[in-house]
Amino acid sequence: MTELRLQYLRFLCIEQQVNGPSFARAAIPSVRRKLRVLLDNAGLLSQRFINLNKGSYHLLELQEEKPAPQPENAGLIRPP
Repeated sequence: MTELRLQYLRFLCIEQQVNGPSFARAAIPSVRRKLRVLLDNAGLLSQRFINLNKGSYHLLELQEEKPAPQPENAGLIRPP
């Protein structure tokens, strides 16, 4: 699925930005918004993947790979 690859590449871009030498604390709110969009989209992508592949894999295997629901701010960068 192209959407999964795009999701991964978007994350890599964010990671590169955060790990870059020019990253400043002022950019944290923007990064948080970008990460929230990715997290919000993850559940939809997982369900689409399951729907597309349920004939090729055992449904239980696909459901095991589905990410657990995330609390509102789980794993996001918190400003100091």
